[in-house]
Formats: sequence, C-alpha cells, structure tokens
Amino acid sequence: MDRRVWGTTLVTLVLVAALVVPNMAGRRIVGSATPVPVPDPPKVGQCLLSGADGGGSALEFDQVTVWSVGVGPCGANNYGEVVAVASDVHYFPSTVSNRMSHPEPLACQPTARRYVGWQVAADELTIGESGGTGTQSARVLGPWRPVSTTSIALFGPNLRQYVAGQHWLACVLMPRNAPYAGSVRGGPAGEASSAFASCWNRGPVLPKQSIPCSQPHDGETFGVARVQNDDQAALDRSCVELVGSASGMTDPSRGGAIIVDAQIAGSQSNSVRQASCTISVSGDRRLTRSLTGVGDGPLPWA
Repeated sequence: MDRRVWGTTLVTLVLVAALVVPNMAGRRIVGSATPVPVPDPPKVGQCLLSGADGGGSALEFDQVTVWSVGVGPCGANNYGEVVAVASDVHYFPSTVSNRMSHPEPLACQPTARRYVGWQVAADELTIGESGGTGTQSARVLGPWRPVSTTSIALFGPNLRQYVAGQHWLACVLMPRNAPYAGSVRGGPAGEASSAFASCWNRGPVLPKQSIPCSQPHDGETFGVARVQNDDQAALDRSCVELVGSASGMTDPSRGGAIIVDAQIAGSQSNSVRQASCTISVSGDRRLTRSLTGVGDGPLPWA
C-alpha cells in the first residue's frame, strides 16, 4: 500500500476512535438533578389559561367530574375564573347519592354571586378563602338568580400536584363564550361580562335564539326565578330593580329605548312556574354587548 494512503487511513482511524470510544460508556453531563416545579394551588381571581376539554384531575368521583387545567393572571384569552378554593377536598360541601359521597357544585353559587358583584347574605354557605366575608353590595338580586353564574365547574390537582400533597378543590365560573379578555369580577362593563351573559335574537320560529352578546342582538336575560303566584306587577317591579342593579342605569328603560320585562312560562295550572327577567330593544337597532355595568353612558348600539 502507498505510504501516503496508509498514513491517511491511520489518521482517520485515530479520529474515529477518539469520537466513539469515550461515548461507549455514555457521555457525562456535569450538573445536579433538580425536581420539576409543581404548580401551586389556584387563587381566587385567577383565570383558566385554556379550555377544560381534556385533562381530568387526580380527584375522581362517580357523580361529579373534576377537571384540571393551568391557571394564571387574567389576560387577553381567558376560559373561566376561580371564584372559590377549598384547601382540602374534605372541607368541601358534599352530597350523598347511592351511598357514595361527592362534592356538591351547587355549593359554589353564593361565592360565585359575590364574585360577580351581587349582594349575598352573610350567613349563606361559603367556601374556602372567598367565604365568610358577608360582602355587601348595592346590587340586590331579590327573587332572581343571575344567569351569569349558571355554569360552574369543579377543578382539582393534576397527578403531579396530588402526589406532592395537594388535595384542594376549586369552584370555577365558566363563560358562555370563550376566550374573552379581562375579568368578570365585580360585574364590570365590557368583554368579560358579555362572555358570561345570556343574549338572544327574536326568531321566526322560536321566540328567542341564543347568540353571543358580542354580536348584534335584540335582547338579554338577566335573571330567572321560580314563582308560585301571578303577581305580575310585583314581578315586573323586581325585574326593573334587577336590571337597574346589574346595569347601573338610573333609568333601565332609557326613555323607552329599552323594554324591561318579566316573563312567566308554563301553564297557570302549575303551582310553580319559571320566570325570566329580560330586556329587549324597542326599535330596529341592536346591541353589541351585555348591558351589565353600562351605567348611564352611551348604550352599545350596533
């Protein structure tokens, strides 16, 4: 073999050996292992950073689904808001069904109503760090239940959080339309309150067709109630008070531009019927967001 070819081959073998041999036993990386940080439990006022379409919590119950998703400060794209947190699932109000105990989502309602700015009796059931305050507000519900707190889900720790010793359970207020910007806390005017509100258009077949409040619409439902009598005048008065409280408008009718109406559904033969407190536009114009918190400023006309 030519001496130059042999020399080139020898150099190549030496270089290959220098690269391969040290890696045969695995490469060493200098440093020390550190555990991956486990997220802290959520806090009241934080927002869901994504939709609750997948991950279930490590807490499992037969009758109730508990979700798990990341939370953080409310920003431009939110999917719900934490309104109450029990530090341990065993402190959360429960219901027994078929000899099995499970958390009761309805227990979240008083704190959810406080969260969006409604006056709730101090002795009503409260949960975790948002409870026991008896928060006072000028916004009075009367016989009505606000539609903005209709949808509430339970959230708990994921597997890593559970293994780390976290057993909390949180009430999360869910919007009708997501994502949305800002926070619904206190019931302000704007995109957040519109995401939780119930708006509709008059339909050719159905009396009302639901539509996001961010789109042009004819009307909005503020509250529902169960009624046992036909005192329409009293119900109308309480509905006007509800709309005035929620919107902050001194004159909820706005000089006739808005119709405030308490509607009762069902046959008069029923001892208990469902009532709805609604507003609707009196002309051809349409609204482009919820009237929650609008005050006496300009109405959000399309």
